[in-house]
Amino acid sequence: MFLKTFFHNIQPHKFFLFTAIIFGVVYNIVSPPLQAPDEYDHFRRAYHLSEGHFLPEKKDNRLGGEIPVSFKEFITPYRLAATNLKYTLTKEQFKNSFKVPFNNSEKEFNDFPNTSFYSLISYFPHVVAMTVAKQFTISTATLFYSGRLFTFLVWILVTWFLIKTVPIYKWLFTLLALLPMNIYISNSYSADTVTNLLSFTLIVFILKYAFDDKQFNYKRLLFLIALAVLLAFSKVVYVGLIFLIFIIPSGKFRSKQHYLFSSGLILICSFAAAYIWSHVVMAYYTPYHIYNPAFRDASCISSCGNYPEQKKYILSHGFYFLNVVYRSLFDHPYTYLVSYIGAFGGFDIPMPTWLTVIAYIVIIIVASIEVTVNTFSRKQKFILFFTGVFTFVFLLLSQHLTWDCVGEGVVDLIQGRYLIPIFPLFILLFGGYFPNINIP
Repeated sequence: MFLKTFFHNIQPHKFFLFTAIIFGVVYNIVSPPLQAPDEYDHFRRAYHLSEGHFLPEKKDNRLGGEIPVSFKEFITPYRLAATNLKYTLTKEQFKNSFKVPFNNSEKEFNDFPNTSFYSLISYFPHVVAMTVAKQFTISTATLFYSGRLFTFLVWILVTWFLIKTVPIYKWLFTLLALLPMNIYISNSYSADTVTNLLSFTLIVFILKYAFDDKQFNYKRLLFLIALAVLLAFSKVVYVGLIFLIFIIPSGKFRSKQHYLFSSGLILICSFAAAYIWSHVVMAYYTPYHIYNPAFRDASCISSCGNYPEQKKYILSHGFYFLNVVYRSLFDHPYTYLVSYIGAFGGFDIPMPTWLTVIAYIVIIIVASIEVTVNTFSRKQKFILFFTGVFTFVFLLLSQHLTWDCVGEGVVDLIQGRYLIPIFPLFILLFGGYFPNINIP
């Protein structure tokens, strides 16, 4: 009776807003800065963008940019804590780090090759907040938190709006948005926050356009094109999500020609943006064997990754990449399945297995029993499945090309955070099977 009353009387978007704020406050109290994956590199890239450097900066076979020296003093103790479970910050270190003044005049070149390829879109809220904060006399910690907290606020408000807007499975989207991994990433410096928001926005509005009673017009077309292009510039590996447009029934368009024109134009713009950005930034790609020897081991760069050589290997070895996909899925699924729900630090502090299993069970139950006016047809479920598979394979290809050893035969590490835009498509396949179950 309690669950039935709860689901009927509590609005999902309001529940999300209240819960996300509570989680955000608790996280910022209990977790030190710069503990999320590569957060120190994302912090420096966001600052670099706020200084107007929209493309990677290459110098002496190094990738990064000119960063205030004060960043190093602020970052160092937290970086040690993030990479060493046995390292414990003292209260004195914590207090002293917050006293480090922000000095924009004294700079030195810093290496952050793993984040230098991200565009302004990926860090836009961070950059806005940092640009404003830099106008005042502040500490480096204040600059850091201005970007992190403002971005988390943007994430909360946009996600609240999306849950309110999505026409079906509102509780399922609420649950997925509140997963510990999503909260953790969104409350940090990460290129994934904006990428995930754009992905969820694209999914929600395609569902809205598929199930509302309005005709697909040019305003909707331009909006989806803008979303697709922004997503491509944010993180090209998720460009495959645009295939979801085929969920929108052809009857929503004025004619078959309008349907083909609109779908084709969205696809062309999306993949063209992905190609353009990839073509531009890959000109700066510097593999380990070319990277400046004095700095490469201290940078987050794969010691055996080589994009050109890996590409040649894949193209010259027939069905090699299909085997990579198979092995990556089944050799070590624990890594990405657990970290999709929640894994902290550098993913070396996973949630307990039993709690992860319960989380998946709850997600599937909610998807299966949530009552909704509209349900997916078989064709629409096939499109969900195809889009999810295509995007996942594209993600594996990107990782394999740039991070894994040439011919290694498997993607070494699939982090669960990479799956935040993809997993909802597979979870939606469970929707509508038991909507008439009477919850006691």
